This record gives sequence, C-alpha cells and structure tokens, in this order.
Amino acid sequence: MHRTLPGVVVAALVSTVALQGQSTLDDPVPAFQVPRILPSCGIHIALHQFPRGTRLLLGVEYSNECGEAYSKLDAWRELGRRYEEAAGRDPVRLEGLTVREALNDLVTRAPGYEWRELNGVAVVRPVAAWGDKADVLNLPIRPYSAAEAYLAVAVSSMLQTPAPNGFPIGRYGPASRPFGFSFPGGTLLEALNSIVLANRGAAWEVSLAPNAPASRDERGPRFFVMIGTTELKGHGFSIDTPLARLRSALTASPQQIRPSQAAALESSLKSFSGHKLRLSVNSRDEDTARASAVLKDAFARAGIDLEVVESMDARIPPKFSFGVPSNYQDWTFLKRVATALVELGIAASPIPTVVTDSPTLYVGSLN
Repeated sequence: MHRTLPGVVVAALVSTVALQGQSTLDDPVPAFQVPRILPSCGIHIALHQFPRGTRLLLGVEYSNECGEAYSKLDAWRELGRRYEEAAGRDPVRLEGLTVREALNDLVTRAPGYEWRELNGVAVVRPVAAWGDKADVLNLPIRPYSAAEAYLAVAVSSMLQTPAPNGFPIGRYGPASRPFGFSFPGGTLLEALNSIVLANRGAAWEVSLAPNAPASRDERGPRFFVMIGTTELKGHGFSIDTPLARLRSALTASPQQIRPSQAAALESSLKSFSGHKLRLSVNSRDEDTARASAVLKDAFARAGIDLEVVESMDARIPPKFSFGVPSNYQDWTFLKRVATALVELGIAASPIPTVVTDSPTLYVGSLN
C-alpha cells in the first residue's frame, strides 16, 4: 500500500476500467485475502488492496477517526502495520466470491460501514453518514460541463479549490487522459460519481481530519478528496482544504461583476487602447458566460480587442485565464490587467505564468 502526505500524488485505489453502463459487481474476485478480524480502519486498507482486475467503480468516505489517521503519515503507517500482522495471523480468502459478495463480507467485518450501488458505482460510507444531511458529501455542487478536461481540472473546478501540487500530466494513463462529461448539479457525492463514471479509470475517497494542524492561520477541520487511478501503477492526486472554506465556496451565491467595476476597469485600461488580449474560459455555466460578456464589453470600451475562447486543456483548473498572442509578448500590459482585476475586487491574486511560450494570467475565479 502506498501512502503520501495530503496535497501530493497519492496511491492507487482500485481498478476502475469498467465499461460505462455495465455493472461489474457480479464479476468473480481473483486472489484476495483480508484479516478475519479487521483492525481499526482496516476496511480502508482492504479497499486499497482490492484486486485491480475486478474493474470495480468505487467511492469511499472515511469515518472521522480514520480520516484523522489518514492525515498523519505515522498514524496511517501504524494502522497498515497492524493490518498486515492481522492478515498474516488469521487470513480469510475471498477469491471466488463475486465483487458484490466480497464487499458484503468486508462491511460485515466492519459493522460501522455500509455500501450501496449508486448508478454502477459502489459507494462505501460510515453507516451514520448515509442519513446525515449535514455530511460533507451532501454539500451542493453547481452544474459543470467540459468537452475536454483532466481529472485535476474537473475536481478542482467543481470544488472551487486550487489545483493539487505535483499532479502528473503525462502522455499515458487515465490521470492524464482528457475526457468529457456533463454534471447537471447536485450533491458532492453525485458529482464525484459522475467523474468516476465519465473517466472510467478513477476512484474517489473523501475524509475529514477534525484536528488537522492549522495551515496558513486557518484552523478547524480539513476536507480531503483523493482521486486514484490504476494505470501506470496508480497515478492520482489529493486536494485538501479547510472545511469552512469549502462550505463557504460551495454555498455562496455567485457574484457578478458590478457595473461600477466594469466602468472602472474600462477607465484603468484606456491607455492600452489598440492592444489585443485573449480570455480562455474553462467552464460553461451561466454565471461564467455572463461574466465573460461583461468583461468583453468593458475591454471593448477601453479599445482593447478581447477574444473569448473556450479551453478545457488547461494544466491547472481556472475558470478564467487571460493571455496575449504568442507574437505579442507584452508583459507590461498583462501585469496591468492583473493589477486592475485585483484593485477593483474583480479577482483575487491572479497568477502570471507562461504557457506554450505565451504570457498567461491565470485568474481562477472571480470574487
């Protein structure tokens, strides 16, 4: 079993290369054994080790106790050691059972958990979580669609969080394979399942660490979402964020650019009349479309040619990114745009960078 610190590439979960619309829960389980008596949090370790050849589509929610342990490397290693010792002393072999029967066996050995099949995804959660309206998986997620997106882009955009550090973008494997999907809106549970079903090569885990160390002066429980894949020995990633910030971001009413902000933006950029700018949009929701239209009008009034394009091929998941044509390398102009967006309260902390040799300004989302 692999384990890494939150925010870094995480371990493979299970094989999830099932064909969309086809349940694999009645497929036979190959060689697989678990301890007869599962130690504390042992069901999570067992699910990490579930045979990859089963093509299981899986989602897992940790209990608070296990989520706390997962956030601490030494504690998780100790749980893994106890699990392996228990499996060595008194193993139970599950090969020959169906995937459905094996999952039934696991929750019997971990009575605090229950699993259900939801549209072809096997979801394992603490028993109490299924009926808890305040559970994190019941947080509302706005509609999101992408003609082409990476796993990190899809998850980070839907959660409105920064992209995970160290996320691998390579030529192979489902972690780096773009895919298209459309989510009509619903709960976080439904959103994560929609990504698993669309990608067909990933599984999700979520957990809360009630007593996680404060980061950047932010205290309180932290929320973790881990997306693991199986190709290339388990590429994946983890995102963690303070739970209070996540709730605020997901439940706040979308804010629009006010007329006064648009007028001030126009005024601040008048001296750059005649310049060209490109606005790449990484979302198709109505709020983004309205904001794009307001920005285009403000730049046009300032005499700036703003081209608005849809782009789902970003390496990090902003809703908006400004760039200038590759033959039009004007950093002064781009930096002035960044300053105006921040000073006028339209966006927070844009990130200047270079993409395909072209100056680019990643905005993330509007205030």
